[in-house]
Amino acid sequence: MTAARVVATALPLLLLSHIAAAAEGEKALGLGVDFSTWNVVQDSHPGTDHDSITAAGAALAGDYEYGWNDTLWLRASASAGFYSVPLGSAYSGGATVGITYALDVLRYVPLVHAGVGALVVGGDGVDVEVKPVVELGIGLAVLEGRTFSWGFVAHFEGAYSQAIFFTVGPRLTWRWGYF
Repeated sequence: MTAARVVATALPLLLLSHIAAAAEGEKALGLGVDFSTWNVVQDSHPGTDHDSITAAGAALAGDYEYGWNDTLWLRASASAGFYSVPLGSAYSGGATVGITYALDVLRYVPLVHAGVGALVVGGDGVDVEVKPVVELGIGLAVLEGRTFSWGFVAHFEGAYSQAIFFTVGPRLTWRWGYF
């Protein structure tokens, strides 16, 4: 590929996109409503024919991030959800801490994150249990300016206790402290 082709391809992308330029010490607060599903293995209950319970529902989620440098962020996340299970309804609540890696160069910011934390589940036919989890996630933020972005995130959380959680949904994020 010639240098002229590279410039001709890259120049429109650079001109049409906002430069993000995240800064050390920048802070972000994200809020979202997620579709969430989980599966836990537990002791058998009357009315169930197996030890596995699957739930599907909605969760409210919040994320706080602190910019360590232009690509790495320290992250804390919390969520609470309400679900349908075979014997009625269930709930979950959880929190994780970890890091986010964001390729913060153009208006469209891909990100990945990892963390550790705990989730609690309970409800009709579901034993109330606290599950330690490891979280992996991906997302995309679309910057609308220095202080606001929108996008989506997807999280997979797994526990050594054979619990699997998956959430996906839109996220609105407000940023400050970048001066």
